[in-house]
Amino acid sequence: MADSQPALEPEVEVACAACGGEVADCICDAAGLAAQLAAARAFHRARQRRRSRAALEERATFTHHYPTELLACRTCGLVYRSPRPSTAALIHAYEDERYAAERLPQMVGSQRALFRPKAAALAREVRADGRVLEVGAFVGGFLAAAREAGLDAVGPDPSAQLSAFCRGSGLRVIRATLEEHARSERPSCYDAIAIWNAFDQLPRPRVALAAVQRLLRPAEAGAVREAQRQPLPLRALAWNNLLGFPDPNGYGVAALDRLVAPFALTRIRVEGDTLGTLADRGYARWARLEERAVKARQRSRFARELERAPWLDVWLRGAR
Repeated sequence: MADSQPALEPEVEVACAACGGEVADCICDAAGLAAQLAAARAFHRARQRRRSRAALEERATFTHHYPTELLACRTCGLVYRSPRPSTAALIHAYEDERYAAERLPQMVGSQRALFRPKAAALAREVRADGRVLEVGAFVGGFLAAAREAGLDAVGPDPSAQLSAFCRGSGLRVIRATLEEHARSERPSCYDAIAIWNAFDQLPRPRVALAAVQRLLRPAEAGAVREAQRQPLPLRALAWNNLLGFPDPNGYGVAALDRLVAPFALTRIRVEGDTLGTLADRGYARWARLEERAVKARQRSRFARELERAPWLDVWLRGAR
């Protein structure tokens, strides 16, 4: 999401990115998604203590804000938006997206809190001082947490603003897409590749996985993904930034398994998760408590009902 990103016009209809299936059911039409975005604005506006336009835009206006339908593939269950802008238009949107300058430092804390346990878990999977790539560095929360965990972490990000912000914080961020970075790096140079909240945003997941396959050391621990799930009750959706389903794709385990199979990546475990904290000090105290309670209830159900998790951490290992 961004404060000043212009709307994109849909240009192309797409098939399922996971299995190639062309038969899908419409689970939410354009009017329904527009109504969800309106609900997101009302939800956050009612909970914000200070009327911050920048914070509201960040929570309720998405980079890919255009009329579309939300479809579910009949073969593998992938949830995806169609029609959508061309791949070039989507990449250009990420390159030019901008956030209000005062919001960037405010987001770092919640991002680091979200990624500290993930970085620690990843550090246990790879060799000491392992070289790790994060795709989509955003404000640098994972890169900072990875450095604290003793990992040698670097992150490509196409956004001019975000890559400059991260470099200003002393983090190693390259302004590039994953595919561009893969072409400039030597093969098999990373012990792990993390694609956290960015995997569902990638317009060409197969091209991205080919880049992952080229960059991963085949004898080392592999990659980490985070994937979006199906609709949940309104508060759960809103506190996980899923109202309006803003990203091109949303993966369940079955769809992701189909997608990664040709790239010598094997799923080793799946964990349910929630998005990082959204309610900062600009929100009323009751709203901060509400978010904490909603996400605590979700996490308590993950062990027995993984399908109720709004987000999934999917751990994959490269071929040995």
